[in-house]
Amino acid sequence: MNLHSSVGKIVFDFSTASHAAGWQIVNDAVMGGVSDGEFRLAKGVAIFSGNISLENNGGFASVRSLPSQ
Repeated sequence: MNLHSSVGKIVFDFSTASHAAGWQIVNDAVMGGVSDGEFRLAKGVAIFSGNISLENNGGFASVRSLPSQ
């Protein structure tokens, strides 16, 4: 396996705002937690950030998309 073969490979193109459609934030609120996350575009780059809380047995924030066709 060549570890350098993936260097520079684009996994997902966020160059336009429409490419961000379909991405969803999933936080521990789905199980009673209080963590939060934010997903935004800045200069063609997707930025995911958030705050993780262990209150209420939570502790995760994530972002996901549906599989591409």
